[in-house]
Amino acid sequence: MPIEITPNIGRFLLSPAHTAIVMGSRGELKTSGTYYKLLHLAGEVPDKAALPYRVIWVRDTWTNLQKTAIATLKEIQARDGIAVQFADGEHEALIAGQVLVFYVGMDHLKDLSKFQGFGAGCLVIDEPAPAAVNDIGVGLPAEVYGVGATSLRQGGVPHRVIIPMNPPEEDHWTLQLPQIIAALKRKPEYRDLDLTVEIFRIPKGENPWITDDDRLRWRAALEASGRGDLVSRLSEGRPGFVVQGEVAFPEYAERLHVAP
Repeated sequence: MPIEITPNIGRFLLSPAHTAIVMGSRGELKTSGTYYKLLHLAGEVPDKAALPYRVIWVRDTWTNLQKTAIATLKEIQARDGIAVQFADGEHEALIAGQVLVFYVGMDHLKDLSKFQGFGAGCLVIDEPAPAAVNDIGVGLPAEVYGVGATSLRQGGVPHRVIIPMNPPEEDHWTLQLPQIIAALKRKPEYRDLDLTVEIFRIPKGENPWITDDDRLRWRAALEASGRGDLVSRLSEGRPGFVVQGEVAFPEYAERLHVAP
């Protein structure tokens, strides 16, 4: 049987928003909920000849996709009995014969060229915020949202952007997106577009299958690391506040150390 849908995941599944951000601490069914939302969107397509619903699923690296999104899909396959066919070395997955997911690692900005030629119905931007402040090579910039959305041109299906994520630092682009889109909608040329953004905040503890002891152990480990911002983001499900500290590599200079 499918997973029991928690209240806020249920609201996320039924949302008609063009861009839906589902945000919460680790283990709150964000990735599983995203797969079920894709199946729900495919089920709403009136002309079944337009299926499969094509999805571009992006994360910062291919390795992280294998460890998270693809691993979760295998759990859903085993637990819920949903048919999944992997292809191209697990870079593609056909789910229930209705949803075709293309997994794309976005290790560098030059990888934006991977969007060329795609005609998809949905873009999934998985964990766009880095796990820790000043990480190098993790997280995804706003350009992935902008360029990826230009690939939403599959005919006969709803066009959506889904962003499952842990709460980011307080100045991350995902938190600014509702205000940016609202400002664009005030322009005459965008006024009538169905360009909407909705954020679904999953409160800590909504997933009943994670024990209180598990949550306490995770929090204790984060507290032991000395990173209060990560306690807030990954345990409490709230945005963290960036604290600028001493520069780790004062000799670093982008002009000298980054190839053109």
